[in-house]
Amino acid sequence: MDLDLSRLMLKQLRLVRESGVAAEVVRRRVDGPGITAHHEAGHAVIGYHYSFVIKSIEIGRNAEAEAASGMAEGRFSAGNTLIDFGNDDPHGPYVSLKAEAIACQQFAGHIASTFFAPDVSVTLAKSDYESARDVLLQYGRPTGKRRDLERYVEELEKRTASLVEKHWQVVNALAKDLVQRTKLPGRRATAIVEMHYQGVRPPPLWRSPLG
Repeated sequence: MDLDLSRLMLKQLRLVRESGVAAEVVRRRVDGPGITAHHEAGHAVIGYHYSFVIKSIEIGRNAEAEAASGMAEGRFSAGNTLIDFGNDDPHGPYVSLKAEAIACQQFAGHIASTFFAPDVSVTLAKSDYESARDVLLQYGRPTGKRRDLERYVEELEKRTASLVEKHWQVVNALAKDLVQRTKLPGRRATAIVEMHYQGVRPPPLWRSPLG
């Protein structure tokens, strides 16, 4: 992992440790299924929050990851959440709003797994960070210098952590069902999220009132 990504992930871990949710979680070492399931559930729930479509979620075994992380053989240590971001291409300033929503959805996996296991170092989210940063660099607000990008990322991490905390009951319910079934079609995952989601989803801010 390169230095920049490592530093950002450490910032995120500190952010989650300081959150009120962490105090509600039993601080103990947990096995792979719970961590991975909460990671994928975090992606799905925050994707739903931003009006993206959950297509499927699954967790499974990754022998290489198990060996690297020390997880017990046969535990779930890999996962995938397929999200449809839609083809509503925004224009002008609305482009950055959708980019930020996508970035938050990417950050949500690592944040949710760290909420679930605050005393376990989870460092398997490098690809999520790279995807989020690529989206922000290409479509987000112009940042100029590297430190500006890091501040931008940290701002969105805080936003995502707040959302995960607010919808923790939803993330937890979805993760529990995922551990039992290992694979959820989009329809079932969405039904679980809708059952536990509090309030009304905000309309997609990137959809210009001019169409």
